Amino acid sequence: MSPNPWSQLRHDLCTPVNALIGYAELLLEEWAESENISGITELKEIRHLSQQLLETINRLIGPEQEGWRSIASQLHKATRSPLNTIQDDCQRLLNIAPANFTTDLQWILRAVDQFRDRLDALETGQSDEEISKTLVDGAAIATLVPQSSPTQGQILVVDDQPQNCDLLRQHLLRQHYTVDIALSGQSALNQIAQGDYDLILLDVMMPGIDGYQVLHRLKAHVQWQHIPVIMISALDEIESVVQCIEQGAEDYLPKPFNPVLLWARIDACLEKKRLRDQELAYQAERTELLEQLAAENQRLNELNGLLKTEKERSERLLLNILPAAIAEQLKQEQQLIAEQFDAVTILFADLVNFTQVAQTLHPKELVNLLNQIFSMFDRLAEQHGLEKIKTIGDAYMVVSGVPVPQPDHAVRIAEMALAMQTEIQQFRQPNGQPFALRIGINSGPVVAGVIGLNRFIYDLWGDTVNVASRMESQGREGDTQVTETTYQLLQQQYDFEPRGTIEIKGREAMPTYWLRGRKSCLS
Repeated sequence: MSPNPWSQLRHDLCTPVNALIGYAELLLEEWAESENISGITELKEIRHLSQQLLETINRLIGPEQEGWRSIASQLHKATRSPLNTIQDDCQRLLNIAPANFTTDLQWILRAVDQFRDRLDALETGQSDEEISKTLVDGAAIATLVPQSSPTQGQILVVDDQPQNCDLLRQHLLRQHYTVDIALSGQSALNQIAQGDYDLILLDVMMPGIDGYQVLHRLKAHVQWQHIPVIMISALDEIESVVQCIEQGAEDYLPKPFNPVLLWARIDACLEKKRLRDQELAYQAERTELLEQLAAENQRLNELNGLLKTEKERSERLLLNILPAAIAEQLKQEQQLIAEQFDAVTILFADLVNFTQVAQTLHPKELVNLLNQIFSMFDRLAEQHGLEKIKTIGDAYMVVSGVPVPQPDHAVRIAEMALAMQTEIQQFRQPNGQPFALRIGINSGPVVAGVIGLNRFIYDLWGDTVNVASRMESQGREGDTQVTETTYQLLQQQYDFEPRGTIEIKGREAMPTYWLRGRKSCLS
């Protein structure tokens, strides 16, 4: 099925514009990672103007239009200024960009030239073969991007446009896929015959053997028909989508593609491919060794059970690391978790002289002792509805009012502190003396959020946290020191002993109090 002339024209003009958008977004990500502020404005302008170019093409080109040359004239007029601005911005960026960015900037300039060549060809009737002579040799792109070790899957990108191949290649390499490039349908078939690919990203419109024909041959071949294929094209006709899906394509994505959506589709296809490969392997093994069928089925059931168990274990581990509400947000793929809490109470506790004790213990004895003590703290935190934040060495941090607000946050922490001071008495040092705690408490606002990529950490920030830490470090063995703020929240229910005014590092002197226990009427 051939596209109508207007769709073909829109495809040819959108191809370089999609490259402009793709390279601008890629450079914006890498520029931001380099912490180089200069140049961000130009890159955003390039992306914005490129998106406007795409809108202009879709607005001006349609079946109701008359005359190729008339459209070319309108496009020349509408795109001249943004193209010039993009070119000027790119030249400025080349003057300030680090060496590793220059290749992508040169691709942007080539895409601008290609767009202009397409317009000139439309106006003069120049053939595609003549246009292609002005473009960069696509075979050279294999040296533009460093190779990545194969960790995710082997992917073949098939597109006759070098800049599209390079753009997809860079995105895929950043996701740790191994990538090969084919610049024509015939080249793709040759490489598939020699390689072992997990996925093929296939352009629809190509000279010679187009994407439809490549897809047809793949699905007709016994060894290749199980390789998943995602069609990627600037061609936006619904008939094209239907034909590709009917011929066996796993999916169809329009250009410019959404990277997040593309990764999701790639992951889904690779997972299906892995399952298909497993199924084929099991079928071959069953044919050769029928007597092992029962054992193999049992093994598969065990694997499924292990996978289920591992998933449940992973979810439990996540709940051990993060609060339940935060873990649920992460499972829903919320990218940024950060909240302001205006009323919380924080407790820091430290085992007094534990560093000296640790030097006398065997490593296993040391870890076992800390595990017993902190497990006891964890149980107390759970009893009082508190959220453990972290342990640092022999220090323990817990909070009330995060991530779920609690009106009685200060009372909960006070009860926790009293219980900790009591329960620590059951643990003995090597000299027979009980361990002692130094506890500090403060109340106020905090910011809470999740940081990290591979190892998530839910933590708190703000002056309230710092002061609570100072209450502990400047406290006294066996006592719990609280700030004026916490004292005001608890003075009706608990007994306190004024300590007086103390100097706090980085702050003015402040009055503090020793928590002594519940008032008699609450006992």
